[in-house]
Amino acid sequence: MRAVIIRCPNCNANLEVASTVTAATCSYCGAVSRIEPRKTAMFELPKDLAPTADERRQQLQQVQQLVPVRRASKALLVVPAVLVVMFATGFAVLARRGFTGSGRMLWDGHVPVLVDVDGDGVPDPIGIVRYVLANDRAHFAAYSGKTGKQLWETESLGSYGQLGQLQLAAAGSMLLVATDAGTLTARDAKARGVIKWTLSLGEKIDTMCRGGAEEVIVETADHKWFTIDARGNKRDAEPLLADRDYTSDDVLNKFVRGTGMCMRLGNAWRQPPNLIALQRWHDVANIPNMDVEMIVRDTSGPTIALGHKQPGTRVPMLARLAPVKPFTPTARKPEPDLPGADWVTEIPATNPLTASFESQYFAMTDSLALVLYEQAHDEYRIAAFDLRTGKRVWDRVVGTSVAPVCLLVTGDVVLLSTWRNLTAFALADGAPRWDVGLRS
Repeated sequence: MRAVIIRCPNCNANLEVASTVTAATCSYCGAVSRIEPRKTAMFELPKDLAPTADERRQQLQQVQQLVPVRRASKALLVVPAVLVVMFATGFAVLARRGFTGSGRMLWDGHVPVLVDVDGDGVPDPIGIVRYVLANDRAHFAAYSGKTGKQLWETESLGSYGQLGQLQLAAAGSMLLVATDAGTLTARDAKARGVIKWTLSLGEKIDTMCRGGAEEVIVETADHKWFTIDARGNKRDAEPLLADRDYTSDDVLNKFVRGTGMCMRLGNAWRQPPNLIALQRWHDVANIPNMDVEMIVRDTSGPTIALGHKQPGTRVPMLARLAPVKPFTPTARKPEPDLPGADWVTEIPATNPLTASFESQYFAMTDSLALVLYEQAHDEYRIAAFDLRTGKRVWDRVVGTSVAPVCLLVTGDVVLLSTWRNLTAFALADGAPRWDVGLRS
């Protein structure tokens, strides 16, 4: 067994792992990375030793016996034609797979920022793309939420490995980029991503939350809160309850009201973006045979519970909670009457005992709950459930050996962001619409 070096997709740290493992946990940020095995071993075949002079003479004699010298001129005429055909075929294949032009292009895997760039009424995803064969050059790029067509691409940001940790958010038409150097830069999403201003906060940004229509609320690493608008104006803000604050006495009341809670933006560990979430809140509902790991909601609409079957095999489960009423903390009984569920369903359509999922891969519309889950043999599927009844609307294979980042809804599609592609699937039936990045 030999060790290999990989980079953590979350913090870019070097990880040394055994060549046989399929997943690794970063010791710096705690992110779990899926390690894809090589598709072929052609580059790992041992090379033969160079032949000796006697062996080369013997090989030449054997070739001369098989191919007469007088026919060599004809063979030489055929070789260029064969090479031309091979080059043309190879170029066509590489063009289909994104290897031509500036190099092999990958979608970086951040949670996309959604801004209506082209004014068609559908928010358009903006993220980072990488050209691996061109010095791993990175750019911000925007794509149409309807067609997947590229709308713009910024100047080079330099090598991807030099970017460090970035968090992305939107304020109005501004793409906000937080760096690990404690700066917040605004780029105009409707002007091809040109830089408008840069603000130094003097500390790293730890949390980014949705603010007003033209604002973002941030928490720095020293636990200070600020509201920042699209013009770069900063003012102090009241602290918001985040997913880690589930032990607060009044957290459930704020969660039910949809106010005073952080709706996380950007790459948040173990939390779906653009939703209010509470992790490990076991005592918020009474759902028989279900271990509730997370409850999520939008600012309005129903509350959804994500978890697993318990006791028994950890079958992924989904439930819609009955209305949760606020309570008075001082008058709360040790064992209060907790709400049940309007409906409960198993997430896998088939083979539930071999399926698994992680609660951050979840998205909602006004009528659908969407979950990414994994079947045996690295088969990933998206399932859509009717929010009113809990019935399965569709269930579709979306890839194998996927390294997922998030699900996100825009217009009439759900976006699956991975560490290679951004792919859109129709909300109506799960049919693939378009994709950005390296194709399999």
